[in-house]
Amino acid sequence: MTVPATSQITFSKAISSSSLRFEWSDVIGADRYILVVLEYGNNQEVYNNTYTTLSGQVENLTPKTSYKCFVYSSNQAGLGAASNVRTITTLVQPPTTVAITSTGLSSARVSWQPVTNVLQYQVQVLKRGTPGSTPYLKSTTGTFMDLSSLEPCSTYTVGVSSVNAFGDPGEPSNVNYTTSTMTPVSSISVSYNCSSGMVTVSWVPVFGPCPTGPALPGATTRRCPARPPPRSCQITSLQCGQTYRADVTAISADCSATSNTSTSFQTVPCPPVLQEVFTECRSNSLLFSWAATNNTNYYVGKSLSSSGESVECRTVDTACFFANSGCGNSYEFSVYAVSAECNSESSSPQHVNTSPCSPQNVVTSSDCQSDV
Repeated sequence: MTVPATSQITFSKAISSSSLRFEWSDVIGADRYILVVLEYGNNQEVYNNTYTTLSGQVENLTPKTSYKCFVYSSNQAGLGAASNVRTITTLVQPPTTVAITSTGLSSARVSWQPVTNVLQYQVQVLKRGTPGSTPYLKSTTGTFMDLSSLEPCSTYTVGVSSVNAFGDPGEPSNVNYTTSTMTPVSSISVSYNCSSGMVTVSWVPVFGPCPTGPALPGATTRRCPARPPPRSCQITSLQCGQTYRADVTAISADCSATSNTSTSFQTVPCPPVLQEVFTECRSNSLLFSWAATNNTNYYVGKSLSSSGESVECRTVDTACFFANSGCGNSYEFSVYAVSAECNSESSSPQHVNTSPCSPQNVVTSSDCQSDV
């Protein structure tokens, strides 16, 4: 076996101030490639790595530094000849201490510390949360730039890159900036009315950014001097036997903010539905049962006889037993559910009759002639 033919670097690019990327040609007989990077001027080797692929990336290099780069092809017989040398320079490092200060509701100033021997910088502005959007790019020779037409209640990523003599920007130094926002409601309370099934949700009002108008005296941000925002609202047509969660979203002309806190409450239990009525004829005992309901602590069953006698049964179970109800009586039975604060409506009543009473005062008479 002979050594492989010579591979050549087909692509090289500085992708940041500390990294370079390379691609090289495939040659017959090679099973690996060795990329060598030397610092230009002193020929000091800073990188030597073996690849089985046709591309590689070199990290942790020095900014604004030129490097001589070449590649060897290799197999079991040894190394092929070195490729032609390519000289490539890393990009300029980004500025440090990038800061953004607000200059208005829709404007801001981004500033940074200068980089030695850099005459131009590129500023990139990208609105977060908008996939596929094109970033705003603009260059300057100074160490600050004023941004305008920023949307309210939005977060932007602002990056500042140093541009080399060939007009190539390095990696950006990024900071996030959020324009004026709404403050979310911090406290929510609810008051539920059992009889009407209506809930009143109350909160502490907050203020948001003003589109117009001067700042209030002593305030660091502008507050809207218009009529005060509402503090509560009423919600009707809630279903029985449910657990609801109340959230509050503060909304202005351009902003909204949902509360970080919420409050839960339970509505009145639904009326129980009677399922079975059982009568034991010999003892005239009655057993009533019903389906369980939500938000219920216990049940109250009521038995009303045809003579007007009323008896109640309180239980956490779903049945009531009435013993010795007497013969020849008619009963109306109903049940309602009880929660911590509310009682449900009574169930639809059911009627039941106990067994007839035994006949009393039985007398006899006989007719001797007819033997009756």
